[in-house]
Amino acid sequence: MAIPLSFWISNVMASGYPYRHCTASDKIYAPTATRFSPYIRKVTPRQRDLIVPARMANLARVRRWLDAALSRLGVLESIRSDLALAVTELCTNIIRHGYRGGPGTIELSVSRAGDAIEVIVSDPAPVFEPSERPKTDPVEVAREGGYGIPLIKALADEIAHEPLGPRGNRVRLVKHQRSPA
Repeated sequence: MAIPLSFWISNVMASGYPYRHCTASDKIYAPTATRFSPYIRKVTPRQRDLIVPARMANLARVRRWLDAALSRLGVLESIRSDLALAVTELCTNIIRHGYRGGPGTIELSVSRAGDAIEVIVSDPAPVFEPSERPKTDPVEVAREGGYGIPLIKALADEIAHEPLGPRGNRVRLVKHQRSPA
């Protein structure tokens, strides 16, 4: 279903909010003179979104975007650093274990409500069930890897994994920025 042009012009184009490209599942079309442009979804001023191809080369881009988005939301440097490390580790796990190096995308969104900073990382990779992950031999952990999930849990105040069935996974990280007493 397309949004009527009059609604698009009066409510969306004139609003001045930032926009982002979306997937076909969002079902919001932006009309142009001859055809529909890429899918666009309105983003609230308190939320920022990024979609990147799931490649190790994009991790630096994710970190830069995350730092800038968190900075615009007034997040302290120490919290930005913790969240950057947690999100980098999470994206690395998605690329290595979810997609196994194959093609895919990772979607990130950041928002803030009071002292709670929320980062949501979604991917359409096969569903990952943290409780079903094999126990790692300490000797193997010492060699390389195996620290990802414990590290993410140590850096975030809250972490929640939501399997989306055939649509992949969603991980919600929350870090609280407490005011000095």
